[in-house]
Amino acid sequence: MNWQQICNENEKFFKGANWAECGENDRKTLRLSPRFRFLSAGDLNLKLGVVVAEGKAREEEMLANGLVWANRIGNGVHARLFFVAPAFSQAFLSSLQQLRGRLSCQAVLWREKLHPYFFPVTVGNISPGLAPFFAGPPAEWDAWGKKCNPVARQHLAVVRDYFDALAARRVRTVFRKNSIAFVWGDIDIAEVTAGGGKFVLRTKDKGMMKRVAQVRQGWVDADSRLDNDFRLAVEWIIGWLEGREADGALPELSALTLKMWHEPGFIIPEETGTPFRFPWLKKETGGVQPDDFWYFAGDGRVSVYYPVLARALEGLGELLYYDAVLRENAEAISRLAGNATWDARIRVVTAERLSGELRWHQEYFKEAERFPLIILPENWRQAKGAR
Repeated sequence: MNWQQICNENEKFFKGANWAECGENDRKTLRLSPRFRFLSAGDLNLKLGVVVAEGKAREEEMLANGLVWANRIGNGVHARLFFVAPAFSQAFLSSLQQLRGRLSCQAVLWREKLHPYFFPVTVGNISPGLAPFFAGPPAEWDAWGKKCNPVARQHLAVVRDYFDALAARRVRTVFRKNSIAFVWGDIDIAEVTAGGGKFVLRTKDKGMMKRVAQVRQGWVDADSRLDNDFRLAVEWIIGWLEGREADGALPELSALTLKMWHEPGFIIPEETGTPFRFPWLKKETGGVQPDDFWYFAGDGRVSVYYPVLARALEGLGELLYYDAVLRENAEAISRLAGNATWDARIRVVTAERLSGELRWHQEYFKEAERFPLIILPENWRQAKGAR
């Protein structure tokens, strides 16, 4: 669709004329997503922007890209931004209410086959749609066992015992909607999937291990032991990752995730709670991932941490959306944490190199005090691993 023409034909609605669309070179420079269209208009006193999603879109990505676009066209001047999409969740609309200062935003529903095209929406005047939601934790070991035939159930217990023993090497078990993942830091090293009363066990080769580790399927032998080749493959992967950690060669987020799960006191000395997972589920594919956050429960309280280690403004945009989702699910967080209370704050874990930029962009937030910055110490990678 020709959105430049559409905006110009609806200049009364969008409060401006002579709209221009972001060119390909500017899009690449700003690292804007190709899933959206970006337009601008306005004068020296007020800049106008439009971000369009013609179909289903990750709302957190749309908000993050919108903040980048507003920052680009505003350049210190007040900017008014219109988000245009076929549907919005209440979480997205709530997140827009948290913006202030140099930026004001409006969500706009559009319908190609109706006239007028556009319908402004706010929290409360639409029925919820597309919203991330919490529908209870995924099935754990007992529930997985019930899906299997008796022999497979016994074999699954062998798998469980093997990976439980690897906790000493910082491997943790993560139950997802359709799989059981065995994770080191934020890196999946193996998984179990089910089907037909049986299960399939295999190593993983995603991410940095893609070129150095072959996928190997595991099986339980007649002596109720995992086959030796599979065990060697898993332990080789762990050893390789431990070597990367020792060399300081792990990606920054992978290394930080490892510390937050196993040595949080080195990163945040005052954190004495126990880490736990809040397994979000979502009606649409993609979107919020439960391991994007770190949750700790202790002394009747829940603390939530979120890493921003690159692209500060995008990180804050996604954070603002996730905050709205978390607030919608505050009761579920409390239940998972043994009725501990979340203080409605999300602590942003970041590096010194980004702290100034983050503080500057937090001026967009009405409640910036709910998102305090935690600056990583310079030597945070050097803590001895819990081996």
